Amino acid sequence: MSFTFIKKILYLFLFLVLALHCVIAQVRINYQGEHRNYGDQAKIKEHVKNHLKEVEHPPDEISDDDELYYLFSIHDTNQDGYLDGHELRGAFTDEFDNESDKDALLKIDEIVEMIDHALLEDDMDNDGRISWEEYLLSQKYHEA
Repeated sequence: MSFTFIKKILYLFLFLVLALHCVIAQVRINYQGEHRNYGDQAKIKEHVKNHLKEVEHPPDEISDDDELYYLFSIHDTNQDGYLDGHELRGAFTDEFDNESDKDALLKIDEIVEMIDHALLEDDMDNDGRISWEEYLLSQKYHEA
């Protein structure tokens, strides 16, 4: 193989990496705006309230930060400190578990899109999971 051929392959590879980076950056820009990856604050409060009904001695009041931590914790089913794709699916579909209206249920492609979006936007170290710190940063970013 000649040096020129290797150089062309290297340039092509660099171009593809740069193009992929631009596409990812554009997707991130398109998703920024008036949204929260894990639902609006009113739904979060209601969701946590419903789960607290199952606790033996629920607190009388809960701060917003404690609410976020509780919401994160109840969906971190394996208790490893991260939300992976399966746990995100559970979080996104949890409120629909007792839904009798079949039209209100999310379709699988909608759930996959929500999971992909949350991971793309919130998984800052690209390990395929959302840590408590990443989750908290996302929540603080979207409430600003």
